[in-house]
Amino acid sequence: MDEDVLSMYQWFKQAMLSVGRKVQDSRASDHSKTYQYRAVKKFVDKAREFGLNKNQMQTLVKEIVNYAKDKKLLYRGTAVLNMSDIFSICCKRLETSVESTESLIELIGAAKATVESGGPLHVSERIGGYSRLYSLINSNAIPIEYIAVSKQCATALEHLTSDERSMLPSATNLLRVRIRLLIDKNTRDRLGQILGSDLLDTGVPR
Repeated sequence: MDEDVLSMYQWFKQAMLSVGRKVQDSRASDHSKTYQYRAVKKFVDKAREFGLNKNQMQTLVKEIVNYAKDKKLLYRGTAVLNMSDIFSICCKRLETSVESTESLIELIGAAKATVESGGPLHVSERIGGYSRLYSLINSNAIPIEYIAVSKQCATALEHLTSDERSMLPSATNLLRVRIRLLIDKNTRDRLGQILGSDLLDTGVPR
């Protein structure tokens, strides 16, 4: 049996479980003869024709499951992987997502340069004023996504007064943003290249 097909089937089950749908395995002794295996194999064969690697296939499977959830099609099980036009529809959705991620990565790179061009983030730039971090956030000079994945921002937040800290994104919100960004290995690797040792990945599942 094709190891990629078996691996992708397990990934499909996880993706379905993440949206609240459990996939029941067939009781057949030869899994290669089950409809689940044939459906996943058909998907994998098509993905290979498009030149997708294993990581890209996983991303596409997750997108298809999310699409199927939106359209209330999860009941079709592995058959959703091969529905008419779903492959191209989800590929286009991913292209839009990739473009958005690329823009965000550029913003984070620019934010890093902005932060490094000045003094300490937790210190006020004028007597009696707010911290430099607060000023940068309030003026939209750095995005919340950068704050969520930067160790120096996390350290600066710990040094703020309780009043000033309460006016900035909560630790819970920052964690949600961090997980959303870094759960994708490719994005995490890209940001690691940009931020280096400053990359904060605390709380992100591996």
